[in-house]
Amino acid sequence: MKLKCAKSSLGSGHNQANQRALIQSSLARFDKSKKKLLQKLIDGRRGRTATAIYDTEECWAILRRVAEGYLIHEQRRISATSDAQMAKDLTKLEQKLSDAHELLGKTAVAGELIRAIFDAHYTQTPAGDAASKILTELNEAARHVRKLEMATSRAAAKARRRSGRPNSGSTILPSDYIIKLARLYRGATGHVPGAGEGPFGFFLLDFLNAVGRGNLAGRSVFNLIISARKKSLAADADSPFKRNSTH
Repeated sequence: MKLKCAKSSLGSGHNQANQRALIQSSLARFDKSKKKLLQKLIDGRRGRTATAIYDTEECWAILRRVAEGYLIHEQRRISATSDAQMAKDLTKLEQKLSDAHELLGKTAVAGELIRAIFDAHYTQTPAGDAASKILTELNEAARHVRKLEMATSRAAAKARRRSGRPNSGSTILPSDYIIKLARLYRGATGHVPGAGEGPFGFFLLDFLNAVGRGNLAGRSVFNLIISARKKSLAADADSPFKRNSTH
């Protein structure tokens, strides 16, 4: 078996560059929803007496910052999931290498290996010379297995540390992002964002569609708003969900 290893695997710079490129590509797609998202905010002002504090350009600047933050969060979440699986695979490999190293140290196993290698490669060599050569090869192999075991242990520990990043909130949309969008909605429309299904809920669905999460069920998103509202009201005296909030 011939092992293949991309040069980029020797450092994280290439992966980080790929992640940045993915985020920029997603933001470019998000920009195509600018008109639709801003129209939702404009529609939110209609039919009711309300004072908006953000103009459309301010709204878009905030929306884009929230989108970028969410896309970065998603990349980190995906990376953490990949790192967790990598840690599991490396830990499994470490155990197998440890078992192999231990077995190579057993006299009976080494004897059988010497005979098998002799029969395959050294039948024309005097038995004494062949045995010495094969034993040297086996000792060298055992040292390499031990090196691989130690390297695998270090790699598994590193992957576990990466996969241990905080991953707060829902994997769909953490509460912090919902609260930021609720604050924007209130500032743009002058109205308190409602919990669950409603104008703010549909605005949030459009936002998720714009960042590439348009496959989500509305009910799931509405439930997230209810949860985020509870969190915000409990922790923030100036919550955008609060009726008399100055946001």
